[in-house]
Amino acid sequence: MTDWWAWLQRHLDERGWTGSDLARHAGINRSIIGRWRDGAQPEVRTARALAVALGRPVLEVLVAAELLTPEEAGVTGVTVITVTEMSDGELLAELAARLRRAAPEGEAGLRLTETTVEDRAEGKAPTRVRRSRSR
Repeated sequence: MTDWWAWLQRHLDERGWTGSDLARHAGINRSIIGRWRDGAQPEVRTARALAVALGRPVLEVLVAAELLTPEEAGVTGVTVITVTEMSDGELLAELAARLRRAAPEGEAGLRLTETTVEDRAEGKAPTRVRRSRSR
């Protein structure tokens, strides 16, 4: 397994996506994903589409795909952490950010209240967890 495929598989697993899901979200052909699984690297154009689909910075995807070195991307001292290594506050903040990105402007969607996320990030135990529907 290549580092590229391991990186991509981790992001698919985090979202509960299959290769077909990724292809649909990124607007790419499913067969490309099979080639990546077999060791091929993506093209820059495809890496950009993946970054958008996965909600990741383009530079991160380019470095993961070894299309740029960390030095070329100006990235130094990057530490990759898994979801299990995140604190509750970090995980809640990430979830809130993803929910904001996932809900199209003006449409109803589940969101965490900012105060709950901030309280958890500061280590405060909320008196109750509030979920609300945005309109």
